[in-house]
Amino acid sequence: MKEGLKAINKEYKQELISSLNLDRVQIIQNWKNDGEEILKLEPIEKLIALYQNLPTLSMFTDNEVLSLLESFGITKDTTKYFVSIEDFFKPLDEFQETHNYSYLYMFIWFYYNDYSLNFFKKKLDSDFNLDLNKKIAKVIRQEKNGNLHEKFGVQKNKFKQFKELINEEMTDYKFPFDGQSVISPIRKVISFPHKIVFFNLYMQLKEFNENIDINNFHEPDFKCEFYDLLEILFRDKSILNNSDDAQLNYGNLGNRRFKIKRVERLILS
Repeated sequence: MKEGLKAINKEYKQELISSLNLDRVQIIQNWKNDGEEILKLEPIEKLIALYQNLPTLSMFTDNEVLSLLESFGITKDTTKYFVSIEDFFKPLDEFQETHNYSYLYMFIWFYYNDYSLNFFKKKLDSDFNLDLNKKIAKVIRQEKNGNLHEKFGVQKNKFKQFKELINEEMTDYKFPFDGQSVISPIRKVISFPHKIVFFNLYMQLKEFNENIDINNFHEPDFKCEFYDLLEILFRDKSILNNSDDAQLNYGNLGNRRFKIKRVERLILS
């Protein structure tokens, strides 16, 4: 099983790298072609125009990409979280070799890309001085007072239907919509993308391994390994909070109890 999974992951990685390189060329060309018009946009419009391409460009750390981003007002405070394709996959390949459970790269990339999308949305908010949290808080107050446009009611029903549809297929899937607010989930996803996205990655990988061999699946062991995976996936490593206080609460850095408790606190709570 392990060797077969490695072959699947290797093929997927090669196809993904090829696709990322092609997308890089196309995105750069599009940004150069549309640059003058994009720079004329209001900050929120500029964020909307650019953020969807950030997960792809964030896998490149060459001067051409970084200089282009700088020309659009994207600062080093954002690009310092970029990780090259090589620096992403090298530790992931090593992780695959040294850990016992099975990790499908297709799953990992899907959720990593989603996490990156929301992570960089927050970074662009800072770069463009938008203060989205303040704007979202204002809309939440309007929502509580019943002053939102009727289109938000339509959107709430769509969210509810979508959540029900997802949970029919994946009962453990965490969808941020609580059935009440349309706006609050947006703030949560932007502010804490790992809480939503990596929870769902955890559940999907857990189910994947249970289906392979339920008799030999031991969740505390899986949590330990998942912590090691998080060390690769987190763009802002400070969120891991490997501080003296964390170690005082959970034990020495890197030990079994520390890893289990950090996964439970960071992802599963």
